[in-house]
Amino acid sequence: MHIYVRDSQVQNTAEKIAKMDGIYSCSVHIGNSDIVSEFIHSDSSEDVVKIIGAIKQIDNVEKVLWSEEVFKLPKHPEHLMKSFKKFWSNNINQKK
Repeated sequence: MHIYVRDSQVQNTAEKIAKMDGIYSCSVHIGNSDIVSEFIHSDSSEDVVKIIGAIKQIDNVEKVLWSEEVFKLPKHPEHLMKSFKKFWSNNINQKK
């Protein structure tokens, strides 16, 4: 779920959400949404509607968007290593 908050109390709101039944993870984000949360649910749409409704009841929550991962593509270790090497190289060069 992507949760948008009206004020600067993002961490407090995330902590409230993290304590809710069914919430698997909750993290504060910079960018599009303020909080991203993962929710474990049965195949019932009713579970999803209930948790979204409960989150919307939190005072400073502006909106909640449901987003669901369908599948992950396989990782390519060679690309990951290239990225890390580039990152390390850039950081070493900046420190000189």
